[in-house]
Amino acid sequence: MPALSSARFLAAALVLASCGVARAAPAPKPAPADLAAFEKALPTPGRDRVFLALPPDLETRLAIDPAVVRAVDPGVACDPDAYSLSMSEGNLGLAGHVQTTCSPDHHSQSLLKLADGSAWVTVCGAATGMQAKAWLDVQVGDQSVHASTQAPPAKHQPARDCSGWTKISP
Repeated sequence: MPALSSARFLAAALVLASCGVARAAPAPKPAPADLAAFEKALPTPGRDRVFLALPPDLETRLAIDPAVVRAVDPGVACDPDAYSLSMSEGNLGLAGHVQTTCSPDHHSQSLLKLADGSAWVTVCGAATGMQAKAWLDVQVGDQSVHASTQAPPAKHQPARDCSGWTKISP
């Protein structure tokens, strides 16, 4: 088989290029100021707040869908009456990606990876009400009686007791 000359090789390359072989466009990147504003909006450790409360204009600039934020919010997304492990994840537009895990003991945790490569974590615990229980044991001679009662378990509330976001060292 004869070797292709440089001219024929170049002609073949031009034919391939004209047939629609193209490079993928680079993924859009967030403006550094917008990403800094996003990080500043993260609740700091020790604060009892919901996952994220962004100004609407910042959500728009970072192309973040508010419904996705609610779906992965570790403070409200977990079903407080669930008794199995569940996980949700979502793309936060140009800002990054978040993954939330809900445990059957009514705690949740989230891992947030931002577009700049930084990672953040938060842990939330479920609030439960008190439960009343009473019992009585009576024994007279060789006869004994036992009685007990227990109020129905309190309904779990969403896990709003969150630790705030802590940056993880790379």
